[in-house]
Amino acid sequence: NAERHWFAIDRAILARHGKALFGPPAHELFAQIPRETLLEVVVEAVEWHRTNEAASGDAVLNACRALRYAEDGVWSSKLSAGTWAAERQHEPRLVARALAARQSQEPLSTVEVDQFLQRVAERVKQVASRRVDEPCPGPSLRSDPFRWTEPVSSRWDRR
Repeated sequence: NAERHWFAIDRAILARHGKALFGPPAHELFAQIPRETLLEVVVEAVEWHRTNEAASGDAVLNACRALRYAEDGVWSSKLSAGTWAAERQHEPRLVARALAARQSQEPLSTVEVDQFLQRVAERVKQVASRRVDEPCPGPSLRSDPFRWTEPVSSRWDRR
């Protein structure tokens, strides 16, 4: 299915953060999806945005959420993921415009968004290839102190 990524991502977020109104907790109802599979569908989601919403703030913020999951193993809201990315110097001006676009609905630069989404997809693939058999790290267990403070050409290299 061309858009299977939405179900898997939403299900993973629900299993981790869902609050039961009645019955058992969400984490008891939904089996955990393997990290390897989630990283694959996260890349699919980023690539879907490149094809379908290349000028939207949501594309940037969903990419921030994808990156945060890949880097720290944390699912968060788009707002929180955007803040996380900006604080870590992951294209802070573009992220700030994406956050503002949530209210204004202003389109962003298709070129800038596409380049950002491409870099995020590459980074998630890089993380996936390196951590396939490792458990999902939490923020305190992060083994890769990756920061986007280098020039664009070397942003995807590990330090």
